[in-house]
Amino acid sequence: MSVGLPQDVNLIVIATSATGSRAHFYPDAKSLLAAVVGLGTTADADVRVEFFDKQGVRMHPVVAGKWQIVGIAPGVDDPGPEIVLSRLRTAVGDVENFLLDPATENALARMKLSPKEAVARLPRLDGVTDLAEAIRRCDGTFGHGDADTGHDGSLLHNLFVHGIF
Repeated sequence: MSVGLPQDVNLIVIATSATGSRAHFYPDAKSLLAAVVGLGTTADADVRVEFFDKQGVRMHPVVAGKWQIVGIAPGVDDPGPEIVLSRLRTAVGDVENFLLDPATENALARMKLSPKEAVARLPRLDGVTDLAEAIRRCDGTFGHGDADTGHDGSLLHNLFVHGIF
């Protein structure tokens, strides 16, 4: 494990669609697979998904039977932490654009937030060159680091990550 990483972040999922990209952190493949059972997309029909571990190693789905995903396994390429860092920066930027879109204003108002206040809660990755630091900064937004007790994610996490796709 990398020094100082949130212990429950071992798998990073980047989903990209016509409306932008989002990121989600999972402790393991089992948690990811449990979360996606019956999960559909709401905004776009086509979503491309990339998987990485916390060191930047590209991960690949393991399929069985009728192309059912049963696990996630590392690829053979060297780690590419700079690729994951770039994807996280893009996801943060796309979420910021989403929050500033007038169509999102009502959802934010129900949370008693202005678009500017919501954007201020996003992680800042400007100048960050270390993937571990980026993961620490993003854990509350894209992971469950700021989840309420007994809940899978904060209201902003659920809006940022799950309210889009």
